[in-house]
Amino acid sequence: MGAGNERLAQLRDEIDSIDAELAALFERRMAVVSEVAAFKRKAGLPVYDASREDSVVARGRARVSPENADDMEKLLRKLMQISKERQEELTIDTT
Repeated sequence: MGAGNERLAQLRDEIDSIDAELAALFERRMAVVSEVAAFKRKAGLPVYDASREDSVVARGRARVSPENADDMEKLLRKLMQISKERQEELTIDTT
């Protein structure tokens, strides 16, 4: 294996490590989403909150470099879509 291939393997290992961290953070986020759903259900609040989503996106964009801002917004919007779907599942009244 050449030096280039060895470096590629190292970079891929680093990506795998980052992916493991992301998975743990995703699990943590979804656990909190479940708690939010329970609160909203009890309080009779809607799942969708446009102003909250806009705030999340604005903060996310500000936390990354300008060249990554659009992709960070895409990531956050996807995460929020998944979160809303989970909340909708958990707030459906089955009684």
